[in-house]
Amino acid sequence: MPSPHTPIVPDHQWKGKSGLGDYADFLLETDWAVGEVLRALKETDQENNTLVIFTTDNGTSPKADLEALEKLGVHLCENWRGYKADIYEGGHRVPFIVRWPGQILPATRSDEIIVQTDLLATLAEIINHRIPVNAGEDSVSLWPLLSGKRQTDTPLHEAIICQSVTGNFAVRMGKWKLLFSRGSGGWSTPNEAVARKMNLPTTQLYDLDTDPKESKNVHTQHPEIVEQLTAVFRQFVENGRSTPGPKQANYHGTHWETIPWPN
Repeated sequence: MPSPHTPIVPDHQWKGKSGLGDYADFLLETDWAVGEVLRALKETDQENNTLVIFTTDNGTSPKADLEALEKLGVHLCENWRGYKADIYEGGHRVPFIVRWPGQILPATRSDEIIVQTDLLATLAEIINHRIPVNAGEDSVSLWPLLSGKRQTDTPLHEAIICQSVTGNFAVRMGKWKLLFSRGSGGWSTPNEAVARKMNLPTTQLYDLDTDPKESKNVHTQHPEIVEQLTAVFRQFVENGRSTPGPKQANYHGTHWETIPWPN
């Protein structure tokens, strides 16, 4: 479905239904459409052998008119900073809801850090398909987690890498998130041009346990964490992967020295 992207075009039967504008109407229509899929699976006796995954590919679009929604009491950015295209959490935190009756326990929840590239390895494991060593280099199967058969507390990912629309990178490892950008790396304020004029530092470090809104840059207080996360990122780049396996070439042969660092 196009939601949460533009164009924001709720069908006529949903237009005005939320009383909160087109974006909210569009989300109501999305909710209805998902319900129709689930209803069809049940009516055709396919729900027990169908894995359903509901997620989105990015955070809220600024085209949602956040200011108007705020005035109406809807706070889409209440928990996270930024939105679609940004390097901040608001650009990358998305819903991830999975249902498979008889295989996944209902009403269960996990705080594990995952990425959507994990879907490749997950679905491959479910259908017992072996992924070639030069594919899915950053994909880890979620099936042990989803099925409740996971036997370890070790994180699925040593770290994950995020990228903004303008090419700025971030490394997330545990509670720490290191941003190689002066600003949002995207559309929210300050973007990179504005942040450069403000003379903001070229790296940002946030403790997401105590500062989920990414409001206090602590890179000068924790240089050892900056060094550690930078080293992990470099290892991933030079190996061409974040999972075990033979080294792979990066897109267009990119290597560490050619990454466009903030200046």
